[in-house]
Amino acid sequence: MLQLRDVFIIVLMDRFKLVLCNILIAGLVIGSIYWLAKTSEKEKAIRIETVNRNDRYVKGIVTQMFYHKGLSIRVKYIVDNREYENSNGWSINPNNIHEGDSIWLRYAIEDPNLFITELENEY
Repeated sequence: MLQLRDVFIIVLMDRFKLVLCNILIAGLVIGSIYWLAKTSEKEKAIRIETVNRNDRYVKGIVTQMFYHKGLSIRVKYIVDNREYENSNGWSINPNNIHEGDSIWLRYAIEDPNLFITELENEY
């Protein structure tokens, strides 16, 4: 027959397992968010470095602008008779640019998929 002391130990162990499981899940979620943020920062730094190394200017057309979950923009532009359409984040919009407007951007000569628009601080 189980004594009160044994029941208390079983309940305490179950709570300990529950707390430990929640701590592990929280650690995984926080760790994943941190990893994603660091990866994103590294990719942005590589993109900016590549564009700054050897770039050209071109006008593009804003095809989409997103104002939620981070500011991002989709731009269509032509380099060497080839059309590109890519997206990036944006920081400022002093000229009140919207979808359908033209926009200046700098692209990397070695990879025209990498670009910086006039709406980014790094422009």
